[in-house]
Amino acid sequence: MPTVNVTMAAEIGSTFKVSASHAVTVDAYDVIKVAVPVPANAGETTTVQVQPGTEAGQVAFLMISADVYDAGLSYTAGVQGGAHALDAPHVLVGAGSVGFLGTSPPTALVFTNATGKVVSVSIVVGRKAIPPNVA
Repeated sequence: MPTVNVTMAAEIGSTFKVSASHAVTVDAYDVIKVAVPVPANAGETTTVQVQPGTEAGQVAFLMISADVYDAGLSYTAGVQGGAHALDAPHVLVGAGSVGFLGTSPPTALVFTNATGKVVSVSIVVGRKAIPPNVA
């Protein structure tokens, strides 16, 4: 089974440093690269299918990055969750943090692009092939 090794670090000037690392074992992972177009009409969105599972806890890792970070680029993960501005990379490690998206689990991300230019988005999703609550 693949292991997703995540290491994060933050530095504030020369006075503060903190880092964290975590390993998540998954059964499968997908790497998705899409170009989110400028919509022809206001309100048009781009839907990206990210994984087939439907059970809570199935997605254990989700990373969304782009070649341009802008508050005009946002996504939703389902009808329950609100829009999330992709103004920086989004890295969600563990089923608990993926749950912050407001849907269990996200099967698609719906992007709204109000940046005025095509944006290249990369999505990495790590998941369990068998839902965690199924014996």
